[in-house]
Amino acid sequence: MLVGDGAGNTWWSNNIDDVTTRACLFDDEYIFNKNGSFTNSFGEITEDHGKPETWLEGWQVGDDNFDGVIDWKDDHCGPIKAPHDGSNAATWSMDETAGTITLVGSGAYLGLSKVHNTAEDGLPASNTITYKYTLSADTNRLDLTISGFNADVPAAMWEYEFVRKGSDYTPPAKVEDIVVLPGAYVNAVTWVDVPGEEGETYSVYASRKAFAADSPAAALIGNADVDLVAGDVAEDGGQANHDLTIPLSDRWATYYYAVVCTDAVGNKSVVSSTEAPVNNRSRGIPVISLSPPASFAADGDLSEWEASGIQPFQMGVTVNSMGAPKVIGTVDDDADASVKLYLAADDTVLYMAADVTDNDFNVGEGNWWEQDALELFIGLYNKRGARSGGFTRGSAPHYKLVFRGDTTWKEMGTNASLGKSGDGNYFNTGVVGSPDAIIEFKVRFDALAAIDGDSVFKPVKGMKIPIEPVWHDNDGSGWEGNIVMSKTNEDNAWQTPATWSHTFVGKYDGAVLSTDDLVATTFSLKENYPNPFNPTTTIEYSIAIAGPTTLFVYDVLGREVIKLVDEYRPIGSHKIVWNASNVPSGIYFYRIQTASFSKTRKMVLMK
Repeated sequence: MLVGDGAGNTWWSNNIDDVTTRACLFDDEYIFNKNGSFTNSFGEITEDHGKPETWLEGWQVGDDNFDGVIDWKDDHCGPIKAPHDGSNAATWSMDETAGTITLVGSGAYLGLSKVHNTAEDGLPASNTITYKYTLSADTNRLDLTISGFNADVPAAMWEYEFVRKGSDYTPPAKVEDIVVLPGAYVNAVTWVDVPGEEGETYSVYASRKAFAADSPAAALIGNADVDLVAGDVAEDGGQANHDLTIPLSDRWATYYYAVVCTDAVGNKSVVSSTEAPVNNRSRGIPVISLSPPASFAADGDLSEWEASGIQPFQMGVTVNSMGAPKVIGTVDDDADASVKLYLAADDTVLYMAADVTDNDFNVGEGNWWEQDALELFIGLYNKRGARSGGFTRGSAPHYKLVFRGDTTWKEMGTNASLGKSGDGNYFNTGVVGSPDAIIEFKVRFDALAAIDGDSVFKPVKGMKIPIEPVWHDNDGSGWEGNIVMSKTNEDNAWQTPATWSHTFVGKYDGAVLSTDDLVATTFSLKENYPNPFNPTTTIEYSIAIAGPTTLFVYDVLGREVIKLVDEYRPIGSHKIVWNASNVPSGIYFYRIQTASFSKTRKMVLMK
């Protein structure tokens, strides 16, 4: 069992030692009778008390250790206490559509007697408690959650796991021989299958912090310091790849890895982990900036975005901010379709701009997804751990925003209009039969949340946000292809967020600052100094997006004279000195080239 804030942070969880120190809790039984009656049962009667024992807490026993304070130090195994002793009649009911189990009866409970839907005092309203449940396919395992007990953190949640009496609940042995092989922006995690198991699966976890040796697998679920790299890897698979990303600029990052085996009936091994961390380069990716353009206006003019230093997400036939470009259908080249997408937010508003290159913009009759249109899939919550398989609302809502011609709207949940081009919130410069388009948009988080009654999102630096932009391309003869961001998106982002990519809010990944430069720079190539010069001159330049960079010098005939820079360069300001003592006087040109910026300047050598 464990309890956390419902957003990925665990406050407390059982550990392996509790099986011994809290044995009186782990032998409790919960009996669901076919006639609808329910019973709490507590094992054998003890000689000391003449009653069975269970786990008692301070609110039940008072200041049991006489230290003047009623707290967790008073918790211990002790004789069952009314009304939570199974002596009162109770019933149970299940709502399969809602996925809930409800108990009615004085003292009836599952897991911990204190926890109910409005508090943690063992006094539920009308003696009724409702739990959310998941039942395994073989019906031998029951997972429960309950929330609403913490007024300060409404999403806070207790999680319990139960097994059917008499079923196999012997956990598999721990995973051995975990090896991590670093690659280009990826760590390949390998292991050896647990001997003697059949039909088992494996889950791989990553953390910047060391894992506790032989800790229970439940301690990983909901832990904000832990990400699930891969789940349900089949036996004989033996490998999972961890794609390494970090906000803004490539940086070296250190990770520990753990693997957990789940046997064919759902029992989990203890956590087996690497003892030493693995250091590898993480890919710097654009983020949702917490500094929106001060002069933002939805008017089709991107100058405020270009001057802001905010890095755009890029996707096309030859470029993709997440790595390998991904095209669905047919898109000829970046001139046929490519997108630069800017995202920013403040406490109340999401801002977006898209610089769309499209050699033939078309919007007409028929299905909108067969026209030139932009989709932005986004989850407005801090997503750590496994990717969601299905769409959710409430405290972890998923949205699909669609931008087609002069209209924009929301899908997933309730479809709702978000504006018309020129209304101050949305602008699209696309003209049928003409190339390219600029799209600008803003929406209040509370207005978006109100459509489906979701929790209102507030961005916090370090959050990890699921997103997936998609551009639909139509060159006048119908849909031809899509440009997408995620390498796993097979034109099914609208069906499952498991195929989406992700980003971060601000310059942090959780609590880790990703870059040495707290202020993002812009691209620039400054005039050399001195100019004219003899024989040395200094050239200064700045990089806004880390990556491969070249700075070459050419003569007036365009012939290369020297390579001053030809390597990966990090974000920030740089300078280099050229000694031209071995070349003749004359006019020369120097040119910088990166994946998204190029510029040429002239200099004069006078000897």
